[in-house]
Amino acid sequence: SFGDQWWQAPYISLFHAGGTNASPTATLSGWTLAGYQFGGYDGVNYTESDAYIMGQASQDWNTTAHGTRLIFATTPNDKNLAILGGASEKMRIEQNGYVGINTTSPLGVLHVSAGGQGNALVINGSSGSVGIGTSSPGAKLEIAGGTVLAPGGFVVSTGAGGTGVYGERIDIRGDSSTDSYSYINFRDNRLSINNIGNGGVQIRSRASSIDFVVDYF
Repeated sequence: SFGDQWWQAPYISLFHAGGTNASPTATLSGWTLAGYQFGGYDGVNYTESDAYIMGQASQDWNTTAHGTRLIFATTPNDKNLAILGGASEKMRIEQNGYVGINTTSPLGVLHVSAGGQGNALVINGSSGSVGIGTSSPGAKLEIAGGTVLAPGGFVVSTGAGGTGVYGERIDIRGDSSTDSYSYINFRDNRLSINNIGNGGVQIRSRASSIDFVVDYF
């Protein structure tokens, strides 16, 4: 091929229609447009459909509607799904760009299902919110039905600070490997509960007369 445009490059075109060659009919939703199958030899038989990539119509076609999705299927180790009709779907890219892994109905730009454990991860396509354990996060990050484990500490900062300084923040940290460094730190009208060797409690408020400090315990 010649030229510097994408449509001038060689590629494989596969088509599918209903009816007959002499009298084709429009493609319908759910029909396979075309695909690639992958197989091998198991010592007794050649098999096919052990993995495949398939293009599928996502709507009934007409001259202004050509919706499609891509489906990816594989076979797990120590299984022979060819005798049961072929590989099983593991991932799809829907007509709206949503990607589903272990789900055929992705609810966000990325939707990962953990099988019997429910929605492992969902990224909402309109709000950008991330849900772990929920398909409809109510905040930028929502974690449902579990706990958060952060061995290196957990910091939430809501503003920029100077060198080595965070803005408004919440710190919840555990012990480091070298010294005792556990503390909870809510600033700016602050509450600090520290355990840096000696430990201490500090409660301050700029908006009232509260000023209570315990340096050591």
